[in-house]
Amino acid sequence: MSKVMIHPATYENVHQAVDRAFELFPLEMRGKRVLIKPNVLRISEAGEGIVTHPAVLRAVVEKVETMGPAAIVVGDNPGLFNYGANEESLKRPASWKQPRVITRTSATIPSRLTSILTSCPR
Repeated sequence: MSKVMIHPATYENVHQAVDRAFELFPLEMRGKRVLIKPNVLRISEAGEGIVTHPAVLRAVVEKVETMGPAAIVVGDNPGLFNYGANEESLKRPASWKQPRVITRTSATIPSRLTSILTSCPR
């Protein structure tokens, strides 16, 4: 039988929902290269609901960091309107502009991702 998780959450407490998802659907990531694929359909503001909200992406990346991966890659290829504009699409949401600090683990995080994550909301 398939499992489904429904967990009420806001962008302010999304870490709790992400933690719960990893409890219900455990994955072994230690020493592995991990791809996190958010939905980055096109350049847009986070509040438009077109892209994965930066708070959700941050929560997933921070959770995966605690699981000891060899490397974390975040990527998508925006389709239709901004095909190939990956970096610009990830940098664009206005809610990512406030500087934040994230905790590092031994995972290797590409510098472009680091600059994106350090500017998305916590």
